[in-house]
Amino acid sequence: MLSALIKYRAHVALCFLAFFLVLNRTTYKGGDLWWMAAAFTLLNLAIYVFNKATDVHEDAANQTAIARAALPLLYYSSALYFLLPLLWLRSNVPALLIYIVIGGIGLWYSQAFLGFRLKEVLFVKNLAAAVIWAVPLVLVGAIEAGMATAHLATFGVVFLGVLAVEAMWDVRDLTGDRKFKIKTLPNVLGVNVTKLISLCYLVAAAFVVWAYGLPTNLAIGIGLLGVYVAEVHEERTPAFYHFFMVFWVVIMTLLLL
Repeated sequence: MLSALIKYRAHVALCFLAFFLVLNRTTYKGGDLWWMAAAFTLLNLAIYVFNKATDVHEDAANQTAIARAALPLLYYSSALYFLLPLLWLRSNVPALLIYIVIGGIGLWYSQAFLGFRLKEVLFVKNLAAAVIWAVPLVLVGAIEAGMATAHLATFGVVFLGVLAVEAMWDVRDLTGDRKFKIKTLPNVLGVNVTKLISLCYLVAAAFVVWAYGLPTNLAIGIGLLGVYVAEVHEERTPAFYHFFMVFWVVIMTLLLL
């Protein structure tokens, strides 16, 4: 069961769901929280499932590929995950517009437009992933509550945290990215320099938490990310990275209790 969840990126969506609930539980009340969480979690799942389907060659080199027979199911399920939330988001224009824009970025990340995919452009790859996570997690609720300085600061922390994590996942995918000439930080700058950049992102995030008096939970999260970055190296198996995502699901769930 757990291996199936990991294989089809469901654990990534569960991690997103846990973060959304923690970050937005004071913004939305009752059922509204769960409807919004469901919408953007399904969007996140649609993006990652579509990416899984389009990355079949790179994943084969990284030994994380799925059977080709499953590809049509991935494409169809990705479309379903994206379309379903439109049924209840259509009356919330700001959220709907953000939903569509993020969906477009997710599509361009994996599918070539104007002759390239976002994931093929150095730095843009990680920036796109950070937008895909940070905007739904923070800005959707911020617009609903009325934008405040604390919201922008929290957005900055989440954005920097995702940048740090995404760079580490590029270390995991190093073999496949090299083979298919996808420019990533570890490919171009090396693993050690990439880890240093990720740690700089986290230091900047910690400064934002301190400067704006954000909740201590964010500071603890940044510290845990720092430990994770320090433990990454080329010999790590995919299980190490997947365990990290499951770990965050557990931590965020505990914070909800």
